[in-house]
Amino acid sequence: VLGDAGNTNDVKLTWKRTSMDYIDTLEDRCRVYTFGLNIKKEFTDSKTKGDPTKVQFVLKNESDGHYITAKKSEDGIYYVTDATKGAKEDEGTVFSPDGSGKLIVNGLEANTYVLTEIHTSADFKSNIFRTCASYWSNELQ
Repeated sequence: VLGDAGNTNDVKLTWKRTSMDYIDTLEDRCRVYTFGLNIKKEFTDSKTKGDPTKVQFVLKNESDGHYITAKKSEDGIYYVTDATKGAKEDEGTVFSPDGSGKLIVNGLEANTYVLTEIHTSADFKSNIFRTCASYWSNELQ
């Protein structure tokens, strides 16, 4: 669950010691928060219409020093898996926006990230090949 409410997880642990006749129970609740990235890739050159689906990004967790791995769902949204954390850029997922330029990545931890454009549309002449497109921090209040 994304947002301020978080994802509530309730747990009830019941156990009995073999040396005693009574049962102990412990109940607890925690809230898990995940965050997302929702950006739109736009081309500023009005003479050239770039193809946003040809643009490629990588996303690095600067706090933990690894590249994000994610799977793309049928609706085009990426969900972080991080089953294997990419130590090098080529070990992370290459993210591409949809035809409207929209890119959504859900399931991020509250950390500092850098989104880097590693490839642009062939129809668009870019003087900046590698640029930090987005940077945000875990300083969420």
